[in-house]
Order: sequence, then C-alpha cells, then structure tokens
Amino acid sequence: RFTFWMQLANMRYCNKGSRLDYILCDKKMHPFLVTNSKTTLAGATEDCEAHTAEAAWNAATQFGRWHGAHQVQKSDGGGLSLQQDDMKLNDTQFREPHTGILYTPPKYSDHVPVCACFAGLKLQPLQLNARWTETRGTQPWTSQSTLKALFSSKRQKT
Repeated sequence: RFTFWMQLANMRYCNKGSRLDYILCDKKMHPFLVTNSKTTLAGATEDCEAHTAEAAWNAATQFGRWHGAHQVQKSDGGGLSLQQDDMKLNDTQFREPHTGILYTPPKYSDHVPVCACFAGLKLQPLQLNARWTETRGTQPWTSQSTLKALFSSKRQKT
C-alpha cells in the first residue's frame, strides 16, 4: 500500500506509488497502540482479501468512484478541488479511529496521511520551560519578511 502517487499522471489509478509516511512509536507508548487486523483494512471485501493489490487499489480510489486528479491546463487554472458532484463520496474518508492509512480523495492531495490510534494512554500536559529567544533558532521563517525571502536568502551560520 502506498501513501504517495504522482498526481499529474493519476498513478493512484495504476496502483503505482511510494510509501512516504510512517508511524514511529516509542516503547512506552507501544502497549497502548491499537493494531488493526488485516481484515479491517480499507478496500477489503468478502471477495477481496485485505493484503492484495486489488484491496489497496479499492482503498486508494474508493473502489474506482473517486475522480482522478485534475489535469492542469494553462487556460483553466486547474488545481485541487472537491468532488462536488457527490459530497457523500468525499465523506467516505471519515471512518472509525484506526491505526493505518487514511485514504482521502485524489483531488485533495497527491499523498495520504497515516494515523495511529492509542487506547487508554494518558498524556501529561506539556510544559515548555524555554523562552522565545531560546527557541527562535528553531523557527527560521520568523526572521523573514516574506516566504520568497526565506528561500532566497543565504543561511546564517550559527
């Protein structure tokens, strides 16, 4: 199963892509990680086992019902958009909390996120003990007046 497909060629529909997104979990959190059985993976049916390429294609394309990504033409502006003719179909991406890939329509993005579901995990509120001046170096964009300036200026040595 993939989490990225080349958008301009609608490679999602050929089931040819890359796996870019992973979930990392430390040992203390691992006992709380909810793992899903392979039979509950998106795209599986009574006739199609979850581990097959067909099930992966079913999930990535909503059984072929999601429209392909917009083919950008210079004259029409192109870009990502909603599949407005069937909003219920757009909403099929929302399902029970789970660990795994969250499939979204191709018109939303060229990649899909992965999620981790934890049960019974109690997190403590995060306490930051650093001042703004101490953390500013981790936010290089704050010293730039524009996005263009962030990418065009020379980086300062620290």
